[in-house]
Amino acid sequence: MLPCVLGQTAEEAVRRLRDAGATVVLCPYSSKKGVPQSDCSRVVRQKETERGVVELVVSPAKCAV
Repeated sequence: MLPCVLGQTAEEAVRRLRDAGATVVLCPYSSKKGVPQSDCSRVVRQKETERGVVELVVSPAKCAV
């Protein structure tokens, strides 16, 4: 079973899924309003489209605290 990576940064999510043996497809998403001063992308949706193939929808976010 593949790990759940919702809410994680795109880089961390891709690393964890690839380490688990999955092929990862990234689909960027951004709202019309946008995120001012975004400094990373976070996973907002995760879907296994085929066995071992995961589609991640990623959106700009503010990650620095």
